[in-house]
Amino acid sequence: SYAAAGVYIGSHGSTSQYRYLSGQGRLLPIGQMQRGDLIFYSEDGSYVYHTALYLGGGRMIEAQYEGVPVKVAPVRGYDLLSYVGRPTG
Repeated sequence: SYAAAGVYIGSHGSTSQYRYLSGQGRLLPIGQMQRGDLIFYSEDGSYVYHTALYLGGGRMIEAQYEGVPVKVAPVRGYDLLSYVGRPTG
């Protein structure tokens, strides 16, 4: 996790992480996405309901919800926000 590496990305919760990284100037257009960036999902842009970690090659790692194992999957396009978070410089 980023916390284990000493990198703060905001409190637990997708919306708070998105807002924190936005406030830190760490959101970038999705076209600049790199390995390690956070991918955010929202239906309307006001509430971010999911965060995944970009692995590169069009793949991400995610924990969909409690009780479902963490998995590697292709980056989904639906509800994908147009900005990604880059926790480190």
